[in-house]
Amino acid sequence: LRSIRSALKIGRPDQVVRSLAVSSALPGEGKTTISICLARSAALAGAKVVVIDCDVRRRTFSRSVTNDTAVGLIEVLDGTAQLDKALLHDTASGAYILPQSNTKSMNYELVASQAMFSLIQSLSERFDLVLLDTPPVLPLAEARAIAAMADGVLFVTRWRKTPANASELAVDMLA
Repeated sequence: LRSIRSALKIGRPDQVVRSLAVSSALPGEGKTTISICLARSAALAGAKVVVIDCDVRRRTFSRSVTNDTAVGLIEVLDGTAQLDKALLHDTASGAYILPQSNTKSMNYELVASQAMFSLIQSLSERFDLVLLDTPPVLPLAEARAIAAMADGVLFVTRWRKTPANASELAVDMLA
């Protein structure tokens, strides 16, 4: 994680990437774990960090770090909630989290919209690092749209589990 932070120059004046999509080819490869660990590591090192749970269907990140919340990313994007009311503070590390709410409404199009792009740009001005915990690339088109909005992509692969051709296809799709 320190090597990733160093490569991205997080928290330094010559920082290369301010928004980073964390993605993979398939579900269950460790995107959420990497997102949580990278966010906490960077925050504990002094960077101002926010993580957005972009996986509307599974909400893995949100379920991992918070119980239930009535407002989250979708409500911010559709204008029914203010960003500052939806942001949660991870007191252990100092990172901020924009979770998915526990509502049943799943507007998949909003995460690939101009509103999402504007949100990422706005957060990039307020935070040193905006992490986007995306759904997997191969089964879900919105993952590619979200990744295109970020300054960079951290592609996660599960060692000896993910087929090489699946990873290659996903990286080609991201390009």
